[in-house]
Amino acid sequence: MKIYLSVFFTLLVTAALGANAAYEPVVATAVPNAATQRMLLDRHNDPSFGGKTNQGFAATTLLTKEDVERYRANMASIQSVFGAYQNWNAVVFDPDGTDQENEAVFAVLTDIGYRKEDEDIQANGWTTAKARAFSSCLTGSAPNGGVLTAGANYVEHSLCILWLSQFTEEQDYFEQFPALPEGQFYHRWLIDFGLLDSLYHEYFHHYQKAHTLDRVFGFDNADFNHPEQNAYLPWWWIEGAGQFGSWFARDYWKSIDHLRYLNPDDPTYAGYWESVDWGTPAPNAGEKYNSLDDHITWSIDQLNSTFFFAASQVQNTPNKIGGVLNAGVNDENCEGWMAGPSDGWYQGDPRRGQGFESNCPSIIFAAGTQFIAYKSSWQVALRDIPADYYELGFWGAIEKHLGLTELEFYAEFNALLRSVDASTISKNYAPPGWKIPDADIADVVDFPSIRYYGKKTVAPSNPGMTTFSFDVDESLDAEPLTDGLLVIRHLFGFSGDALISGAVSGDAGRGDSGAIAGYLADAGLELDIDGDGESKPLTDGLLLIRYLFGFSGDSLISGAIGSGAERDTAEEVEAYIQERVPVQ
Repeated sequence: MKIYLSVFFTLLVTAALGANAAYEPVVATAVPNAATQRMLLDRHNDPSFGGKTNQGFAATTLLTKEDVERYRANMASIQSVFGAYQNWNAVVFDPDGTDQENEAVFAVLTDIGYRKEDEDIQANGWTTAKARAFSSCLTGSAPNGGVLTAGANYVEHSLCILWLSQFTEEQDYFEQFPALPEGQFYHRWLIDFGLLDSLYHEYFHHYQKAHTLDRVFGFDNADFNHPEQNAYLPWWWIEGAGQFGSWFARDYWKSIDHLRYLNPDDPTYAGYWESVDWGTPAPNAGEKYNSLDDHITWSIDQLNSTFFFAASQVQNTPNKIGGVLNAGVNDENCEGWMAGPSDGWYQGDPRRGQGFESNCPSIIFAAGTQFIAYKSSWQVALRDIPADYYELGFWGAIEKHLGLTELEFYAEFNALLRSVDASTISKNYAPPGWKIPDADIADVVDFPSIRYYGKKTVAPSNPGMTTFSFDVDESLDAEPLTDGLLVIRHLFGFSGDALISGAVSGDAGRGDSGAIAGYLADAGLELDIDGDGESKPLTDGLLLIRYLFGFSGDSLISGAIGSGAERDTAEEVEAYIQERVPVQ
């Protein structure tokens, strides 16, 4: 249902445009291409496909085995919630170490083609100095070239370059925190929890990126002349949606062995909190904790105060607060500030236009994701938007789930922050649905069940379906990486284990290789999708797997129609397959 705008709401739409008064909202659907098809065949966006064989890790020889296990335990806990996506790579690098000590790190950087285009690295390889200069988290690589140049060979990796100091007692600073006086070090609890929190945030970026597939992630590298190539994720959601590590940690930290020393209720507890010197600062934290639970509660309280922070800032009330967690406005007066389309770019980016150096955009960074949850649900804010933004773009996904265009979204956000008198509400006030739920994040947001692009879940019956069905394994679903793969392998002549390995659903009614081979052999020319008189893997098999991945139009049939085919249009091919799959 369309929203009928009040005069006030209309004014807010106009204000949200600001200097971009000629802005035309862009909602461009994806145009799947050869790179898309490759990523889907590689199961790039499948949360069940990542593991040791397709996720990279290496470390300096100075990292202890215990610290390697700390990294692995953190990642196992995080992936138990989000799912395991392939092509996540992390290395632990010593910027002060020798090239020999960092050799394993360089091997991963080379293997994934990180900065492969750098002429010096091409000629001379990696050194500690070069790795220090190009350290980043999160960064990545596309070793075979860009989407359009690599085409069917397109591969994409995420890379997190961690430094050894993030694991050691001797670390004298933590991320953006200032260096302490000589001989003074940040708290061990802060380093250990900070590593878990950082890995949560960066893996969340990997999760976000996995679901854009070949579309450009954010505004920074977008080609606005080709909107179909861009997902248009705004900066405030890219970063802001990854700020909920404390919600995750609240229900999982006690099951991570190396954090047991922070739990007074654990039988092995040895009095850590009683020995902490609170004279040493703990940036972005409270004071005098008795358990890590105290810090997590403090962090969640910060997240729950983002509405008050945002409202008090735009109203410039005497009781305003200057920031929450990683969002800060300092002493700037943000009265009259309006969120708008320019907030797609990162804070401080000159492309924002006039006032680009302002800290006021921290307001939507802090509050934007929770506004989505308030308007819909946490599952929409953190899972369903990513599920749809490859196909629809970010703002198309927002319109699907919230019923708001981009401009309406910003206008409603701006109006909500002015709907109450911030000088009369408490810091803990927020609209219903805004605050972090009391339940486990995994119970609120079912990340592993995301309906990612290319995943087709279908109902068990189609009244118009012929006797033959492309639900080859009888799982009641026709899916590309089971049924589609079985057909294309059969047409290539595979049999036995080579036919069915990794391509049969767990709930299949037909899972034996002999039964599947017999079923497909009996199908005969039912497999001749284009009607050219032959059933071939690179025409008929390709047409089926593309269809099951959701391809349509030219992207369905391009290069996959046999000579003299009876069915040579996308419409004819789609109709033929549709009659032979269960109804969606």
